[in-house]
Amino acid sequence: MIRFGQGKDIDLSLAGSHLGAQYRNELLSQNKRAEGLWKRLYQDDEPGVLLADEVGKGKTYIALAVTFAYFTGKPKGRVLVLTHSGYMARVWKDRWSELKKCVNNIWKPMWDEDGWSARRYRSLDELDAESVINKLPNISFASYETLKKYSSDWHDAAYLLYALQKAEQFTGLRLHPHERRSLVKDMVECDLRSICPEKIPNKHIKRILSYLDRDKRWWKEGAYNPIFDELNHIQARLRLNQGTRFDLLIVDEAHKLEASARHNVVTRLLHKRFNKCIMVTATPFALTVHQFLRRLLDFNHARGAPKQFQDEILKLPINEFCKAVAERVDFPKKEYLEGQLRKYMVRTTWNHKRDRTYTNWPANASAESLLPTLLLERLIDGVLESGERTHIASRRESLCSSWPAASHSLAVSPMHGASRYWGRAFDAVVAGRKSYNDPKLRTAVEKILDLVKRNIKVVIFTQRLETSKALAHLLAEQTVIKKIASDMERHTNRFRYHVEKIAYWLNLDRPFANGVAKVMAHSADRPQINHRSITNWWRRHNKRLGNGEPGAWNDLKPLLGTGTRLPIVVRHDALTGPEERNVDKFNLPSSPLVLIATPKAQEGIDLHHYCRHVVLFDLTWNPAVMEQRIGRVHRLGGIRKSREKVTVIYCYQNGTYEEVMAARVQQRCEMMRVLLGAGQWLDADREVKELDKYIMHFPA
Repeated sequence: MIRFGQGKDIDLSLAGSHLGAQYRNELLSQNKRAEGLWKRLYQDDEPGVLLADEVGKGKTYIALAVTFAYFTGKPKGRVLVLTHSGYMARVWKDRWSELKKCVNNIWKPMWDEDGWSARRYRSLDELDAESVINKLPNISFASYETLKKYSSDWHDAAYLLYALQKAEQFTGLRLHPHERRSLVKDMVECDLRSICPEKIPNKHIKRILSYLDRDKRWWKEGAYNPIFDELNHIQARLRLNQGTRFDLLIVDEAHKLEASARHNVVTRLLHKRFNKCIMVTATPFALTVHQFLRRLLDFNHARGAPKQFQDEILKLPINEFCKAVAERVDFPKKEYLEGQLRKYMVRTTWNHKRDRTYTNWPANASAESLLPTLLLERLIDGVLESGERTHIASRRESLCSSWPAASHSLAVSPMHGASRYWGRAFDAVVAGRKSYNDPKLRTAVEKILDLVKRNIKVVIFTQRLETSKALAHLLAEQTVIKKIASDMERHTNRFRYHVEKIAYWLNLDRPFANGVAKVMAHSADRPQINHRSITNWWRRHNKRLGNGEPGAWNDLKPLLGTGTRLPIVVRHDALTGPEERNVDKFNLPSSPLVLIATPKAQEGIDLHHYCRHVVLFDLTWNPAVMEQRIGRVHRLGGIRKSREKVTVIYCYQNGTYEEVMAARVQQRCEMMRVLLGAGQWLDADREVKELDKYIMHFPA
């Protein structure tokens, strides 16, 4: 059997050896969790395990270490890694290459071209073509967003038409061709003239036709959803080559499988096509404990799942446990439930009291600031009275974000037309320059400026794009920001004048030295222009700048080349082009000092290299989302120290709908505290109490 740990076949701590002694124990513990996964899967013979470490704990490397361990015993094995996006599939593939530095030298040749091959697939057709000719690599990377696209209206109609053509054989009901077309068109919007019916197994045909009313010669009531589910099942089972098998399936961000189309990738497309499964998620209880139960039930789709597996999971006293926590009564089965769940789960958490500090930036409501709330409620009343449909909760959430967000949300919703009088009144209050009187925006800007004056980097997460734009615009207008930008430009000119000295002292070529000089001029710990100060600065930051090695300047040139700027405030909305590079700029030891991000940036990026302050400008209904955002900063290798914790800042306005949101999310937060060891919410007065006796632990 493969050995994990220091000096053995694989040692995950080697991947983070550059982080220093303060992370040594944390890195070594990754080996134990990899061993725990291996033991559950291949010694205890469980069909699957949930790797639920908190954000930033190195889950990717741990799961890939188990993959490596499997390959050492079965070199021709096959592993499929599913991620939530093509970008993350590329990240996982890159980390598989990085894992090479963690293994014993005897295994390193296996990463070469003739060894353990790896490939990223961008479409289901691409993966299907490789499976047909039996050319799948040892480890395949794809996204379940891509694989979920196996169904189509064309195929739905073809299968349904073929089933109806077989109606006479199975039901004795003779359908006229135009009746078949009408029945199909009623179920599926598709041009039937181009359809060539395809043969499908008789068992599926019989199930579809069971929803056909012989007397009425039409579909029975409630037939639509079951038939669509059956058609989905048919397409999934016929899509991939029937001989396609994977020894191990790894699913990243497994909590996102709650979406039905994504979930069907595991339960339909890959049903019984994988032997074992590792589900990776930092937030297994994203909304409810029952979602966690569904993730456990997904292991039943593995070929290695015993027949009684589903019954054993369903017998777990989860409902009793939830009720006991809600009512704060004793739960005598806690040890039993914890022991059963440990079979399928490994989790470690940050020591929040030691590593984090929480603070609030509350905005006080005034008569002026409460007026938009009252007007919005009148608008909602008007919509409900008119019979129009709109996502009411979303509109209220937008108002909690900012007035500009609420105004934009209103403009694109049915509410704007449903109550024109109140719509005009709302626009008059929140539109234009008056929007920036929003007390929450104003309070946040004042507090952010205090951090900027001290050269402290901060990342701010907003829930709405309009809020992100408004916040960036407000900050850019501030005199303090303009003055700091002007000072940095002046220092840049001074450092550029001495770039020849800098190149000589650091042994860099001239273009690279120009870029380094720009970073020095914009950094919080800007050095004096003398040999000792410059070399000390370079020693602190050279790793983030590529050590001056050949080729490093090619990566930095788009950020630091001629004509590029390092502004104080930038945005990241997961867009391509210049805004996409703002994250790379933020990870330099210089300005930008403020990064304003939307929800699209809450996964898949690292912001911890020089930042330990994260502002959660908006509350969300899901506390797990808050943890994901904090996790961009709270990661292994961050700048936090014993006296400099990760600082989490909440923004909210008293007397508004946000107080309702906070109260409801607090209830969800209770189960996160109990089962995840996480979930501190707002301030101490609002934190969940008396939960210690319910808290469970899932060590390796």
